[in-house]
Amino acid sequence: MMDNPEFHSKNQPPLDQEFTKNRFKDKVVVITGGASGIGFAVAERFANDGAVVAIADMDRTNGAKAVERIKAEGHDSVKFYFVNVADKSSCTKAVEEVTGDNDGVIHCLVNSAAFFGSSGLNSEPADWRKSCDVNIMGAASMVQACHPYLVKANGAAIVNLASASALRAQPERWTYSATKGAIITMTKNMALDLGKDQIRVNSISPAWVWSPVQAKASVDGSQESMPAVADFSIKRRAANTSEIAAVTVFLCSRDATYMTGTNVIVDGGYCAIGPERLGDQSLFAGEKS
Repeated sequence: MMDNPEFHSKNQPPLDQEFTKNRFKDKVVVITGGASGIGFAVAERFANDGAVVAIADMDRTNGAKAVERIKAEGHDSVKFYFVNVADKSSCTKAVEEVTGDNDGVIHCLVNSAAFFGSSGLNSEPADWRKSCDVNIMGAASMVQACHPYLVKANGAAIVNLASASALRAQPERWTYSATKGAIITMTKNMALDLGKDQIRVNSISPAWVWSPVQAKASVDGSQESMPAVADFSIKRRAANTSEIAAVTVFLCSRDATYMTGTNVIVDGGYCAIGPERLGDQSLFAGEKS
């Protein structure tokens, strides 16, 4: 799926990438799940903005491709590191490798790795264990492993990827939604505990995002075969991965130094819409101007 050019930021509508170059110059950033999807878009944006990017993922093939694509854009300070976030020792080893290459310091951590399995009434203990091991414990283990090196940055930032699924009821999503809700709560507690170390911690909750994961739900791998998604957003479309990345990277920047313990909803208005959706089904709509 990552071979689809739609998932590369350069092929998505431009944002303000030209105006934010070098704002993270020489800053070391670790991104779990950085080999594809939102994580890859975050890696692209950090590289654009001058950071030293560590893509931490268990997908070696897409990880190598991600590094190659970012370097092809003229950004050489990017490297792949293997990690299985469900294994705490793997998190520790990956972080030691990153810091060994970068003078023992990490400035930003983005926890984007996720297991997207969704089970409801028929969920089994194995479904819960995998969801919790990756989505909750994985994020916690990466923060624990990175903490000593984030302290050295004297003003570090962490962003945990949550989801609008934590904020709205969805069918057969007990496992996934529960873990994303836990991330929002855990983020607040992390922010409180790490504030004394000058480490800010926030979470971000996207809704529908056109990514390799969403493409798997498409009958032919295209957005055109999923027109119903437009009904779930005031923007009448799914987000581009670059749009989620832009907010993630902002939260790590100096422009967000007074933001911590916050969950930022980036959903195109998904959570603002009520049962009447975009108004076309409203029985009590006001007069059109």
